[in-house]
Amino acid sequence: TIDRCYFRGNRAHRDGGGLTINFGIISNSIISGNYAGRHAGGVASWWSDLQMINCTIAGNFATDKGGGLYFTDDHHDISVVNTVLWNNIAGGSDDQAGCNSLYWCSNFFSNCYIEGLDSIPPQFLSPASASKAPFIGGDYHVLALSPLIDAGDSVLVSGTEDIDGENRIAGGS
Repeated sequence: TIDRCYFRGNRAHRDGGGLTINFGIISNSIISGNYAGRHAGGVASWWSDLQMINCTIAGNFATDKGGGLYFTDDHHDISVVNTVLWNNIAGGSDDQAGCNSLYWCSNFFSNCYIEGLDSIPPQFLSPASASKAPFIGGDYHVLALSPLIDAGDSVLVSGTEDIDGENRIAGGS
């Protein structure tokens, strides 16, 4: 389990600029400013069981597919929940998330905020452009009027604290 971690400013010559993970849980983490020479500027997962809960995947760049995430099509159990995918770029296609099968790509996101599907920007404090990846900058805290505040499904929350050690649920949502 990876909890309350930053993966930023990393570079991979091939896949998984931020990280490549097979089997596990990533929760309450920020994956930003990473670069991949092929697929998955942020996170790559191959033929595995993976859960991503309460994460922000933003400002990553891949030269081909899956600017934010990239999964292969032979997964056992993939779940991406209460997660933001925003401002990721892929040179080929699938800026936010990509995979080898449209079936798999459309069936493992739950209660996520995804650029292209959600039209109002998440209003991060100081996001950085994916075109600058790899970089360490960018502040992905949200502003007071962000549509992300109290938007997550509390039933799907992992842990009681966010990446800063603050209470995960504020305002009773």
